[in-house]
Amino acid sequence: MGWDVTCSFAGWSAVTSAQANATLAGVLAGFMLNGIIVLLSRNLETFRQVRALGLLFAAFVALGLDSYLFGLVTGDSVCGRAWTEAMLAAGLLGMGAVAIIAGFGLLVAEYVPRGEERAESVKMLQVLFNVLRAGVAAVVLALLFMTSWNYLYAVRGNSVPTWAKLCLAAYVAVGFLAVGFVCAAAFHPEQPSNALTRTWQAVAQREWQKISAKLTGADHAAPQVSRAIYFSFGYSILSVIAASFFARTSPRPWDQAHPWVIAVYIATPVWVLVASLVPLFLLLVRCAPPFSYAAAGSHASRSDGHSAPSGYSRPVPELQRLRADHAPAVLAFELANRDYFAASISDRGDEFFDQFAERHSAMLAEQEAGLGAYYVLVAEDGSILGRFNLYRFQDGTAELGYRVAQHVAGRGVATANVRELCWLAAERHGLRTLRAATARENVASGQVLAKAGFVPVGPADPADLGGKPGTWYQRDLAAG
Repeated sequence: MGWDVTCSFAGWSAVTSAQANATLAGVLAGFMLNGIIVLLSRNLETFRQVRALGLLFAAFVALGLDSYLFGLVTGDSVCGRAWTEAMLAAGLLGMGAVAIIAGFGLLVAEYVPRGEERAESVKMLQVLFNVLRAGVAAVVLALLFMTSWNYLYAVRGNSVPTWAKLCLAAYVAVGFLAVGFVCAAAFHPEQPSNALTRTWQAVAQREWQKISAKLTGADHAAPQVSRAIYFSFGYSILSVIAASFFARTSPRPWDQAHPWVIAVYIATPVWVLVASLVPLFLLLVRCAPPFSYAAAGSHASRSDGHSAPSGYSRPVPELQRLRADHAPAVLAFELANRDYFAASISDRGDEFFDQFAERHSAMLAEQEAGLGAYYVLVAEDGSILGRFNLYRFQDGTAELGYRVAQHVAGRGVATANVRELCWLAAERHGLRTLRAATARENVASGQVLAKAGFVPVGPADPADLGGKPGTWYQRDLAAG
């Protein structure tokens, strides 16, 4: 069966619509550029703001390059080559649209006011962005399916093999099933079925939570966003390089269906339909807007293994690197929670509080010298919710210590921020391994470390734990 590249078929054509798509991509890229400029004019104080900016920049690059690709198509008179360029451009258009939604989702989640009194508003926003993500995923699937289907008819005429049609149909069917499954995980992360018996429902619920966590990447949100940005850039650049190379080739091989051109005809839809799944999955699923510690309206994970009350949302808790002006709030935090901390770890004694100013200055000096990294979790009113420290830096290894205020204990605060600190330890401080010691009787602390990816590696010296027997935990940061 020959390869008919005359493009003589009835139907929608990505080639004839290329000029309109080039304009659309260019306009969207312009909007992204304006948004990036506005963000850069403000002080970016948090990593989440920077990551949102990175996603918007990825969208700008994808759409700007896509406008260029569609421009190549409009100026190409060689049918098969033009359709190949149009296929690559269609994949890039879908990538840019998804990156826009992911970037704005993170941005809105960062700036939306938080607090228990705003739980319903936060829940509404979360539902809105879940619907947007599902809708964009469905539109992108339909766009890629339609373009690929017509691409096959453009380069094969009426001799498109049945297996190719079946593969495309299976692709879009599986794609829509996957979108539905992810939507179910997003909207009902803890309710797999009400029809099951209580025992089996508990088992199914645990497995559902594991699948949901794997899909959303909630345990390691920060590195997932970084990977989404890198894969988006990589896919965009490789697509443009390939299209630019094709545009420079002679028309004759395309008109005569040279063997290497046939290989391109086969490889192009595979690249657009399969290779794009990695960045699209990261953007759509792993970059879900973090409107709260847990999904609004669901049960947040507690450090003691139970669930926090429904509706708890994160009140602007931001891990900030310790500064001199944090001293009054840190001292107030230590004083207010002294009895609570003493119940599980050794009391620091009156001397600690009498010499707090000197100790605070010493910690800042160690931090400046690169001997440690000290963070505080700051609430909306400026009070301290927790302390998360990295100290004893040596050969890529450091020890981790943390404590959270009594009134936020059991709401997933410790777990979420230990995970965040692990990412900071690797990305900002270049650490490869973290160690933490906890008393055996402090079960909640051990569960926090386990949920954050730490594993027990041996007994801890009681002298380091106020005379109490304990366990050393360790996490290899290179393992993700």
